[in-house]
Amino acid sequence: MTGAPVGGAGTPHTAVWTGREMIVSGRIGSISSRYDPAGNRWRALSKPIERSSHTAVWTGREMIVWGGNGSTGTNLNTGGRYNPTEDSWTEIS
Repeated sequence: MTGAPVGGAGTPHTAVWTGREMIVSGRIGSISSRYDPAGNRWRALSKPIERSSHTAVWTGREMIVWGGNGSTGTNLNTGGRYNPTEDSWTEIS
């Protein structure tokens, strides 16, 4: 499926449910996506914040991603906010 996250069981993705769609934040090198079950379609997120083994929560308006590991395996103490209305990320530290 175009835009579907890469990987399978055991890969370090996180997902949140917005009430209308599922937003998946992918691991490093994978595709972060949004799934609309009503339309049965995936859409890639704009410029995702790549990391693995992170945490994600839904605030009611945006997805917050925090922590995890960077591409070199270093522990991260940073994150990002994803706004699905604007399809945009804001880095936070």
